[in-house]
Amino acid sequence: MVDATAAAAAAAIAAELTGADEGEDGEELQQAQEIRRRGRQQEVQEFIDPLAQETKRTLLLECVERQLKGQHHVSRLFVTFSITDANQAPLEQDFGDWRGKQERQMTGSLSGLLLFIGQTGVAFMEGPTEFLFAALIFFHERATEPRPVPGRGSPQLSTGVGAAGVNIAGRASPAPATHTVPAPTRKDLIGPLRILYFTELHGVRVSTSWCTYAQTAKPQSTGQVDESNAHELAFASYRKLLLACLKVSEKLSGEDPRADILQGAYRKHAELLPTIDEVM
Repeated sequence: MVDATAAAAAAAIAAELTGADEGEDGEELQQAQEIRRRGRQQEVQEFIDPLAQETKRTLLLECVERQLKGQHHVSRLFVTFSITDANQAPLEQDFGDWRGKQERQMTGSLSGLLLFIGQTGVAFMEGPTEFLFAALIFFHERATEPRPVPGRGSPQLSTGVGAAGVNIAGRASPAPATHTVPAPTRKDLIGPLRILYFTELHGVRVSTSWCTYAQTAKPQSTGQVDESNAHELAFASYRKLLLACLKVSEKLSGEDPRADILQGAYRKHAELLPTIDEVM
């Protein structure tokens, strides 16, 4: 009887232990499933930053290029230089020959005004940027080169020999040896260039064809030039050239005028051109 009771108690304890183990395993399984389910929800709800995605962006430069594609536009260049009266005609001839040759080789044409005010030259040019740069090279090649160092390029007397070819001792000496430097081959038709204004992407030309015009003038200002407002004088001269060229273009609209007709038109609007004090 006692053995039967003990066996029943042992069986009950074993059943309780087995049930407890199965309950713990079930709770652990449920916890693992819950963790996996939360992980999947977090993956689905993950935030994606649109700035981190590689997408094609609109650039300002591309917008400007699309606006200018297929559109006619020109650049403008405004330079000044000093030039003597004797060199004005040779420069006009050289530039005319060069411009005609370049227009046959390049796309586009060069228009503007070559203005001589006393002994100051003004070149206002409109055309493709490459054409203007080529014109700038043309003027630079004819600009004044640095002068040789004093003593170089001129005959030098030998040491101890006077100008009459007699040495200090009073005895006759052979002709003094000379040392010369080859003279520069580049023409010094004009003085150093001053680039006062350069601008691009203009849809309208203000000048018609090319013209050379000369007018006599003397500086009115005296004393040292005030350079504090040099930028204002440069822009004022540029604006005057724009207005003068526009007036001439309006008068000769639709024509291909000869050089004398263009010169006469600029002569009638000479008061619109910059003065020598503004471009010196």
